[in-house]
Formats: sequence, C-alpha cells, structure tokens
Amino acid sequence: MRSLFWALMYGSVSAWAIPPEVPLRALSFQSWGQEAGLPQISVHDMARDHQGYWWIATENGLARFDGLHFETFRQADTPALKSSWISRLHVDRTGRLWVGTIKNLALYDGSRFSEVTVGGKDVGKVSGMAEEPATGALYVAADGLFRFQDGQLQAVAGWQGPATATLSGPDAVWVAAPKRLVRIANGVQQTFALPTALADAVVTEMAWASDALWLASTRGLLRFSQGRFESWPLDERPGAPAPSLQSLAVDGADGLWAGSDRMLYRLHAGRVIERLDTAAPGALPWPITIKTELGSLWLGSQSEGLQHYWRSETQRFSVEEGLKDPLVWSYAEDGERLLIGTNSGVAAYAKGRITPWIDASSLPNPVAYSLLRDTAKRLWVGTRAGLARFTPDGQPLDVLPAFAGLQINGLLQAADASVWVATSDGLFRIAGEQVQRFGKAEGLDSSRIRYLLQARDGTLWAGTESGLYRQRGGRFETVALDGEPDTFITCLTELADGRLAVGTYEHGIYLYSDTVLQHWGPAQGLPSHSVFFLATVGDWLVGAGADGVYRIKLSALAKGAAVPLPVEVLVDNPGERQGRARLRCCNGGGNGKGLIVGNQAWLATLDGALRVAVDGPARAAPAAIIQGIEHAHQKRVLTPDVVIETLPRDVLIHYGVIDYREPARLQFRYRLNGFDKGWVEAGERRSAIYTNLPPGRFTLEVEARHPFGIWGPSAQQRIEVPKRFIETWIFRALCIAALLLLVVLGTRWQLRRLEAQKHALEAVVEERTRALAKSNAQLAAANEELRIASHTDALTGLRNRRYLEQQMPDLRAQLARRRIETGRDLVIGVVLIDLDHFKSINDRYGHAVGDVVLQRVAAALSAAVRESEFVLRWGGEEFLAILSGAERSQVGAVVLRLQRAINQSCENLEVAPGQFLGIVTGSLGFAIYPMPRAPAAYGWQTAIEAADHALYAAKANGRNCCVTLDLDRVPDSEWTQQIHASDIARWLAAGDASEQVL
Repeated sequence: MRSLFWALMYGSVSAWAIPPEVPLRALSFQSWGQEAGLPQISVHDMARDHQGYWWIATENGLARFDGLHFETFRQADTPALKSSWISRLHVDRTGRLWVGTIKNLALYDGSRFSEVTVGGKDVGKVSGMAEEPATGALYVAADGLFRFQDGQLQAVAGWQGPATATLSGPDAVWVAAPKRLVRIANGVQQTFALPTALADAVVTEMAWASDALWLASTRGLLRFSQGRFESWPLDERPGAPAPSLQSLAVDGADGLWAGSDRMLYRLHAGRVIERLDTAAPGALPWPITIKTELGSLWLGSQSEGLQHYWRSETQRFSVEEGLKDPLVWSYAEDGERLLIGTNSGVAAYAKGRITPWIDASSLPNPVAYSLLRDTAKRLWVGTRAGLARFTPDGQPLDVLPAFAGLQINGLLQAADASVWVATSDGLFRIAGEQVQRFGKAEGLDSSRIRYLLQARDGTLWAGTESGLYRQRGGRFETVALDGEPDTFITCLTELADGRLAVGTYEHGIYLYSDTVLQHWGPAQGLPSHSVFFLATVGDWLVGAGADGVYRIKLSALAKGAAVPLPVEVLVDNPGERQGRARLRCCNGGGNGKGLIVGNQAWLATLDGALRVAVDGPARAAPAAIIQGIEHAHQKRVLTPDVVIETLPRDVLIHYGVIDYREPARLQFRYRLNGFDKGWVEAGERRSAIYTNLPPGRFTLEVEARHPFGIWGPSAQQRIEVPKRFIETWIFRALCIAALLLLVVLGTRWQLRRLEAQKHALEAVVEERTRALAKSNAQLAAANEELRIASHTDALTGLRNRRYLEQQMPDLRAQLARRRIETGRDLVIGVVLIDLDHFKSINDRYGHAVGDVVLQRVAAALSAAVRESEFVLRWGGEEFLAILSGAERSQVGAVVLRLQRAINQSCENLEVAPGQFLGIVTGSLGFAIYPMPRAPAAYGWQTAIEAADHALYAAKANGRNCCVTLDLDRVPDSEWTQQIHASDIARWLAAGDASEQVL
C-alpha cells in the first residue's frame, strides 16, 4: 500500500509543481551538513524510494534520510559497497535501490545489500543509470555500458568506451558518451555525433523538457531536438562564456534547473527566468545534484551538503520584491492596491510587486505605524510621532498639529464619518476640523490606547494597555475581563453572533458578551499567551502572534465547548533553527497591524509583508512509521511478528515520520496494547524502551502529529514474547511440591538449631549492647569537642560569631524573664571594639607580635567582664563584648572598664630586647538592646548596627574613646522596618540623634 501511495504521488508531481512566477527566494528551505549527521559534505546524487526515504550519495558513504536522521552505510560495514565514495543512485520501478560507487555496482532489496557484477568483474565508476520504458531493462553507464535484465548484468554489445550520463526518456533510453549521444529503444542503438565545435564537451546530466532533450555539459547547456544540437545561452551578456554545468533537472511545471559551480539557473519554456548566484548569502554553493518532485527542489552541493526548498501556503514580500524597509507595521486597502506601512514610509503592493508610495520625508516620523483609507479615499498615516493626511493618489495634504509627538496606535472611521485616533496619550475624535480628546474626565483611566472597534450596534470599543473600555452616552466605562483589571489589549474583532473577541498581550483571548465571558490561553490549547491580530474569515477565527498564525473553528468557541481547543497552526514560527528561514511573524498591537483580503491574511513581520492563505484545507496529519527494533543490542529484521525469545526481554523500538519540512517539531505518542494502560506521551522523543516484558502477544501503536494538530494514522508492530518452561503451569506445580517437601524437612531441622542459636544470640546481644553504649559515649564527646571548636577563635580562644548567633535567642529570653521578675530596667550591652593603629604594630614589629597583642587584649577583656558576660573576636582586630543582664545605667561604666583593660593589656610586652610596646588603645562603640523607643520588632542585629556606627564615631573623635548614640529624639514615624547606617546619618544631620563620648 505504501508503495502504491508513493507511486501515485510521483505520478501527480505536476499538481505539486513550483509555479514559474514563484521565485526561489519565496520558498521555505532547510539545509543539512555534517553537523546534522550527513556523512560527508559532497552530495553526488539523490534518490527517493517507494517508502518515502531519500537516499543520499556522498564521498564518505551512502545515507538513508527521513528528514531528521541519517542512517549511514560505508564500505567498512557494508561489504557489497567496494568504495564509500557513492557516485550514482537509482530506484527502479519495483522499489529496489541501485547504488553505484566509483568502483562497483550494488543492489539493495529493502533488507540487504548485494554486489552486482559482470561475470564476477566490477563495472568501475558508475556515472548513470536509467530504465528502458518498454522493457524495464536497466542501463548502467560506467567504464562501459551495461544492461541488467532477467537477473543478469551484461555488457551492451558493440559499445565502445565509457558512458558519462543516462536518461530514461518518454520512449527510449538516452546515453551520453565522448563525442556522441546514443538513443536506445528495444535494444536498438541510434547514434548522434556531437557537432565539431562541441566535440570536447562532456555531458554530465540530461533531462527531458518542452518536448526536447536537454544536456548539461562542460560547454554549457545544449538542446537536442529532431536530430540537431543547439547551444542554449544562459547568460545575456554579449560574449559571456558558457558555464560548465554539472547538474540538470526538470520540475513538474516543465521548468528546467541547471547548476554550475557559480550559478543556479531556472528556465521555463526555454527562457531563463531566474539566475541565483551560489555565492550569495543563504544560497547553496556549487550545486552538483538537482532533484525536483512533489513541489520541492533538492540541491546537493560539492562542498556544503544538502538543501531542500518547498512552497508553503505563506508568501513573504520583502526587499527582493521592492520593499524599501523590511520592517512592516500596518496595512490599508483601497481596492486598486494594498498599502503597506513600514519603518521608512508607505509602500504599495499590486500584481506581485511593491513600489514606494509615500516617502518617509513626507511624514512627521518615518515609521508608518497605522494606516486608514477613509470614505473620501484620503489616506491617514499615523506615525510614532504624529498624524498626516494624503490625497487619494498619495500627495501630502496636511500634518495635524494636535498629534505632534504622539504615537498613533490605531485609526478608525466611525459610521458618522468621524475619525477616531488611538494614541500613546489619549483617545481623540476628529469631526470635520474639530479635534476632541477623551481622557479621565470621560471615564478613560488609561491614556495609552491601542485598538478601536465600532460594533454593528454602533458601540465604540477601546482596547488600552490597561484594560477594555466601551462608550455609552458620550462616556467610557471599564469592562472587567475575568478579574484582570490591567490587561494589555492588542486587538479586537466582532463575531457573527455579536460576541467580542479580545486579543491580549500575555493573557490569551477573551470572548465577551453581556452574559458570557470565556477565556482561552495555552492551558486551553492556544499556541501562545499573546495575540496581536484577530479576524474572522468564513467559519474561522484567525489569530496571529509572535509565534505564528493559527485558526480556530468558530463552532469550537461556543459556550461550554470542550478543551483543548482544536487549533490549526498555519504558520509555525518557533525561532531560529539550523538552516531554516524564519518568517519572524507577527509584530505590533493596534488597528491595521493585519488585514484580511479575500481568503488571505496580510500580516506585519520584522522581515517583510506576510501573506497567508487562511481558509484552505487542513494540513494532513503525519503518518508514523516503525523504523527498527533492537533486542539484546542487536537490530531485528522488521517482520509482521517480531518474536522476543531470549533474556533479557528488553526491547528498544525506534519510530518516526518521513517528513522533510518540520520533522523536529513533530510530537509522538505510543502504547503497547496488552501492556500499557493508555497512551504514553513521548513529545519529540522517537524511541520507546520496554524492560522485562512478560510473556504474551502485544501490538505496539505509534501516532504522530504536528504541534497543536490532530494525531495521524498509527503505525503498528506485533511483538510476541513466548513463555519459557519455567513460566508454564507444569513447572510451577513441580516447584510447589518440592517446596512443601522442603518445608516439612526444614521445619524439623530448624526447630533443633533455633534453640542452640537462642543462647548464642543472647550472649552476642549483650556484648554488642555494651560496645554500642561505649561507642555512643565516645561519639558524644567528640561531637561536643567539635561544637566547641566551631564556636572558638583559634588564635585568642574567644568565641566567634557563630557562637553569638546560637546564644542570642537564649540571652533574649533570659533578659525578658528577668525584666519581668525583677521589674528592673535590664538590658544587653553591645560593645564593638577596634584596636587603634593595629596595622602599624604588624608593619613595625611583625605579625607574630600582632598575634601576641590580640591574645593579651582578648585575655584582658575576658577578665574585665562578669561570668555571665562574654567577649568574642569579631574579626581582625575587632572584638565584641556582650554585657547580658546589666542595668541600663551601668553599661557606660562597664565600657570604660573595658577601655582601661585594653590600655593596660600590653604595658609590659617586650617587643625587642629592652624595648616595650607600651599602651595599646582602642576605639569603642556601644549600644543597648532593646534600643530605646525602637519598635519591638527590631532585633539584636540592629543594636550591633548602632554600635558599629558609634565605633566609627569614636574613630572620627580621635580614637581611644568610647561613644554611644542618643536616639531618644528620633520621631516615631522614622522607626520603620529596620535601622540602617543611612537612617542614623540622616538623624544625626537633622539633630534627632547625637553622639555621646564617655
């Protein structure tokens, strides 16, 4: 059935041809090189088999291609190929693949390769293969000319020398050889000598078009008709040399394609209609292979791999068609032409060409952001900085001063002939020469108006960047959309039943009426969150956004309709992909950003005007195929029933779709009937793994679909897992009997040894209990030592910050309890200490002396505080003393005591023989917790911040002093969430706080 399908497709190629009026640059394309899996960059030939696979001939192997993956066959793994340099390919009418290498000829019958020889000898380099129409005999051009029929390959009688090219014509086989062309019909040869002037030409490829034989040669393009040869010019320049052609093909529209190392030529009715420089950006250099079929063009390069062109339902009109600036913003139609607003003025489209219409210099701003053709045929052009009007033939009328500097997002002529203008700063109505602005006084809370629509009942709707409004009685009122008050409205359209379709940025589509509100987003099947254009065409609602264009049947939008929505994607624009032209659709939000003309939508993109057919037939769903099964790391031959006999019963199943346009975007699902409970959603994954399959007969089903599309026909593969002997009921019965006997014997033996084990186990348990208790005690001691070490500074023996963070919750709780119990004003004193000029001690006497100083100061501070208080090393030469449970009035005295302890700590420290260090001083900043007048939510960290600020004040006061902050005058309103250094600085500057030096 599949073979019949492809035969029908091949036979109807003309219905899928690329029309001559469609240029190559208007086609979608995709490229593949070695980075995509192609075995080598030089593609010498291509052939499509009856299953739909393309076979690719390269200089480093033969590849079978399904649109995504290349399966490669080389001489090392396929002995029938005497060389990995594949020169020619041919699929015969029975579906067999003939493979010519530079050394021999091989045949692939769908399951294996075999070598084809002439009496055991190879044919040499194969340069062409063609079937005789009447007999089906295959002619092979190589070091000689050979004929395969009835299972045998034989040299053609009377043939001398090599053959360079072959072609199966309407009623004969044509063979090119040095200095001659030979026609073979029913085994009879007819020779035509090349003209003397072309005797040295080497024919590389042949094609039949326009009732003539065309020959690509090293001396250019030749036409052969009625026994005469004619050189056919490809270059209009006088005296231009004929190009050396290496490829030639005819398409379904009787067009001829010819390729040289520098140019790709396209001819129709013998006339060159396109010349494409292969060195141009995006072009495929040096096309040595051309194939045309099913409305597609395939090119194989000498140096850059493979490229595929095809025609889609979309067409882009950009710089090549005459657009001065490719960035398109808006459209308007007047019946004669389509007007296109771009980044540089207005252009006009008619009969496939684009011409300038209004130059940017005639506009307040170059960007024609919105257009309107009014009933008087005047053209209104809204820009990013003003509004201008033009006569019907595009001559300037005036620039309206009321809109100077405003971005014009939309223009609408109402039923009363007045013109409404949506701008970046309000809504305006122009009646005659009177301009009226609508703003908050008229109920419009948002000034950034995006879209205007007058419904059939006369209601004016305004979509803004902060919600939807409608006009009633000269005023505007807000229309709530599902609890979203600030929704960015990008577009509006009215359905036939009166409902309003509302397109938004990042909130999908709303369908609104006075009684029903529906919302559709990605969760309900919409392709994206944002939509920039909405319109109805026939039975469809058409939407467009940054990710492409789609349509939805209006009947699917009825109240209570099922989800997900049956969305049909017309243009899929997921982003830049390797080798793929991106449409970059669609942009903008506002009136005129898209336009429906007949059954086609014109949409604004970043690279030209995009025309999309919106009411054509639905895209056919892809048909999945099973590509291979692996078991025990071996590939299995695909038969109707694949039997899995050996262990392990693990299978890896490869599936896919033959698709050469968007294969990477296809989605798959599969299920193994008899094993899986439902479909397994595989996404873009193309393999299924089953492990430890139970015995049984299963059927694997695989289905594929385009993104948001319907599932296509399923591919099925039966898999049988036979039972082993150990899985039969006989084996199980024997096992049960043996088990019962063992139970009886074992029970008696077990009872005897259990008693002996009981006593031994009791002794072991007792011994291990003692050992466990000892180990737990040792572990607890080690953990305590580790905890103390993690809280202790190694140099001074003081506690560190980690210890403070652990202790402060308990200190705060104790303080709160004692304040309640004693009724006294108890606080926690926080004293930050920084040794003055400590760096000079290190610099002068060395770090060893500096370490001794730190140790002595630490010892002196520790001795100067009570047992319930403690000193920490805060970092470097900084210390932190925590005075817990002190009277508020006593904190200052303790701070002075700490200062004296620092001064006395190093008086007798000898830093050199007979030389003593003397007095060491320190700057002290302190604060108390809780802080006076501070909210209860302020933590102890805030007191440290205050002490730190006081410390800096002590340094600024000349060092060797103690400073605290008086914050009693700070207003209550200034105490917010948390105190910061900037707050203290502000309070000091305002006189609400002061620094006190003890």
